[in-house]
Amino acid sequence: MFVDEKGRIQGGIMSPNPDATEEKQNQGPQKETLSDGTEPKHLLLVNYENEAERNRASQIIKEHGEGRAKRPQGTIRYLHPGTDLEALTEELLVRLPAQHVHLFEIDEVDISGPSTTKGVLEYEFDEPQDSIENLLNFIITNQGGRMITPSERRYEITSRKGRVEVWFETDSENQSVKVYFEGHPKPIEHLKESFRESLDQVGDHV
Repeated sequence: MFVDEKGRIQGGIMSPNPDATEEKQNQGPQKETLSDGTEPKHLLLVNYENEAERNRASQIIKEHGEGRAKRPQGTIRYLHPGTDLEALTEELLVRLPAQHVHLFEIDEVDISGPSTTKGVLEYEFDEPQDSIENLLNFIITNQGGRMITPSERRYEITSRKGRVEVWFETDSENQSVKVYFEGHPKPIEHLKESFRESLDQVGDHV
């Protein structure tokens, strides 16, 4: 293609090298690599219910992944067991470059966290039972508690340390209360300390 003396474009667009085009089309899938050039060996999936959980998960992954973890690129889907994989991949490879299509079998790794434990705080008050329950409900709400089992008045409280389930029992005769905690040890101790700071101001620790 060139421009003649009158400024008109002459000639056609040159076709790409047919051998190079065929070679590119016949390339196999290009494996995903991380920022340091290594191939990833694990894919981590973390579901979340709100933005706070998403941010918490992202921060933990960033800390433990040393900044080298990254999101997969492209369209990612779980496939139904009844999907015709051969027909699906064949049509994808007809319509898209082979190096852009990847198919993986899911082999989930069995993971387990630290064993859960229970804790309890017991206090006596010179206050009516209703006042004690109102105080505890206020503390739980202030901690961001979310009721998960209404029949047991069981709440879930999540902090930077982790999630803990909390519930309480009051004794109208002895004007006492027991606050129960269930979860991993570190978030339990962190949450118990927060409860102590509030309850010590109005009651006596037993």
